Amino acid sequence: VLVDADGKVVVGTRDGLYEVDAQDQAQRLWPASGSHAISALAIDPMRRLWLGVPGQGIAIFDRARNHTHWSRPDSMLPGRLPDANVTVLMPDRSGLLWIGTHTRGLVRTDMAGAPFRHLFDPAANLESADGNDVQALAAGADGTLWIGQRSGLKRYLPGHNAFQYIEQVQVVDANGSHS
Repeated sequence: VLVDADGKVVVGTRDGLYEVDAQDQAQRLWPASGSHAISALAIDPMRRLWLGVPGQGIAIFDRARNHTHWSRPDSMLPGRLPDANVTVLMPDRSGLLWIGTHTRGLVRTDMAGAPFRHLFDPAANLESADGNDVQALAAGADGTLWIGQRSGLKRYLPGHNAFQYIEQVQVVDANGSHS
């Protein structure tokens, strides 16, 4: 779910993309026919919608032109999307789009059209999807990218091009007590 610059609510579902109006009426935006599940959703400065489509990659839908451009995966070609299963799309303040994938971890691109860059985590267990299965992304004020995975939490430090695993989180209650 996202709210665009005009205040319109846009929702990705298991059969397509919809816009919901103030009367809670949904109008289908994409695809024009058939259906595609949407696993992730983002909007770029040009007002194009970036859609994670399971098993197919990313569809970039330009509502103004009613045109879709596909970025399909090809892990063998540099600059291409490395995984067909996009789990998270998160734009940041600098104009980069951070992409979480099911088996290949973290990817980034400039939404203006730069190639995709796969950020390889050498410590991730490549034999297990859990080590690279990105479930959530959040950007810290300092530029740190927080990555939620099935196997736990880690952070990516863009200035150092490094990943750090959070081995243990200490929980502190409102009174300052540790548990």
